Amino acid sequence: MELFEEKKYPILDFDSDKSAIIRPHNLVKKIDVAENCVITFFADELEKIIEKYPSKIVEYFKFDSFKLPIYEVEYNDERIL
Repeated sequence: MELFEEKKYPILDFDSDKSAIIRPHNLVKKIDVAENCVITFFADELEKIIEKYPSKIVEYFKFDSFKLPIYEVEYNDERIL
């Protein structure tokens, strides 16, 4: 079987090659952070958590106009982002 089957209409083309053209692990540096993550949109709750439990900023989500901190919190002897 061919790796790439070209069809009359390009939207129907099929490429069986499993390797991606864009590989995030080639673009993003790996850092030692918790494997589990909780995402919240409630800033006041996040503030309560980082005040109550040992925490640190481990990285930032970077946008055009601002940086959003990513916190790692220690909870019940477990690291959580």
